[in-house]
Amino acid sequence: MKLVRPFLLLLMFSAFALAQTPYYVNGASGDNNWSGLAPVWDGVDGPKATIQAGIDAASPGDIVNIAAGTYTESMAVNKWIVLQGAGNGSDPTSNTVIHAGAAFNNITLSAGGSSVDQRLIIKNLYLYNAGGSHNGFGISGAGPYNHITLENVSAQNYQHGAQLTGPVTLSDLVVQDCTFSNNSQQGFAIRTNAAIDGLQFNNCTMINNREACLYLYPSPATLSNLEVNGGLYEQAQLFGNIALLGPIATASFTGVRSGNSTSNAVLFYTYGPITDVTFTDCEFYDASSGVNFYNTGSGSITNASVLGGTIDNCSGGIPIRNATNNVLIDGVQITNSSTYGIRIAGGNTLIQNSRIENNATGIRVTDTPVLPIAANNNIIMNNTLAVDNQTSVLLDAEENFWGACNGPEDAIGVTEVAFGDADPGPAALLNQEPAGLLDNSVNENVDYFPWLCTPPQPPGGPVEPLFFATPTAGYPGMVVTFQNH
Repeated sequence: MKLVRPFLLLLMFSAFALAQTPYYVNGASGDNNWSGLAPVWDGVDGPKATIQAGIDAASPGDIVNIAAGTYTESMAVNKWIVLQGAGNGSDPTSNTVIHAGAAFNNITLSAGGSSVDQRLIIKNLYLYNAGGSHNGFGISGAGPYNHITLENVSAQNYQHGAQLTGPVTLSDLVVQDCTFSNNSQQGFAIRTNAAIDGLQFNNCTMINNREACLYLYPSPATLSNLEVNGGLYEQAQLFGNIALLGPIATASFTGVRSGNSTSNAVLFYTYGPITDVTFTDCEFYDASSGVNFYNTGSGSITNASVLGGTIDNCSGGIPIRNATNNVLIDGVQITNSSTYGIRIAGGNTLIQNSRIENNATGIRVTDTPVLPIAANNNIIMNNTLAVDNQTSVLLDAEENFWGACNGPEDAIGVTEVAFGDADPGPAALLNQEPAGLLDNSVNENVDYFPWLCTPPQPPGGPVEPLFFATPTAGYPGMVVTFQNH
């Protein structure tokens, strides 16, 4: 007899273990008495009629395929499977449309995948509840549940499109190309005592969720290693489109668009520590605040960075309050704010390589800063003050461009400082006309000398001003030069 080598036995066992049996569900033509092993009745096998029957028939690792149509049921996913419909649109002729009925959760998860490559996947579904109550997705049990993907799923008109509430432990949850919109409270909510390590949102859309689109409040547990990549978040009315309540440890937002809100594009409203949060190349617009470091006082914010991107047409661009420490604003364009571009009311803040333009006030300081706050910035064309220091402590705002080579206007007193003069010391920093541009002035206790005579070159290349004025030799006045913008 020929012996089978041990490694061949291992390969045969592995292939058997990874085999995925497809099951089929068809609400129009199926029968729960059939096996579910064929998409149509073939005389031996045929599809199940309900999604739950398909899930119950499947074994861990199997695929449950749901035909297009309308299904009114709730379901429990209690094993590692792939549950996939025909599409996430609202037309049941070509998509899988699931109405919630009276259940608290339309889909309740109580399982996860077996590894990074063998994931529990739910995809291509349209979940809808006309009553504005309950949850599209929920979770049951304490876990731990790992390696879960929601892909191309839409959940609308619930209380929460998805709500993960503890006590539960999760890791490696990926939400990809999903839509959570028109829900009466939150689009996607992480709530009480949900400990999650590794949560990723990729290119999701969350619009018109009343309280918040993305609501992250896992307290007293911690959400760790959050990534939000791309996506559109709009029209929340209470907390903000993206609400970070904490505790949160390490989060990155890249290429996110958030705005069109009567509240905040992003709100830090901390009930626990939030640390190491970075926004890179994001767009925040048409909201009460762009990035609001509010901090209720019961938590703290440490090490937050806003890198690149734009904040436009908000009431306040970046308000920084209370126990907020080590904020870096680098390479950001903050424009058209009706009150201020940046407000600093505590903590350590450094602003550099940024463009702060056409705001009512460019930078407002209402509490004693610890670090030099601004360097290598374009602080131009702000309608009231470029820098408004409301404290009695000297503010370091050296090495900035103020819209013209002759620096900002500081009209209090009689001493003038010209570009290139020796530093006269903070007590003599009084730069009267001709200076500054379009009310681009500073008030008392602002150390702006030396300043830059030309616009700085931010990372990634030059940013030209809309226009700036330069003195012309031999001509008693200014020549205004218009640039492409």
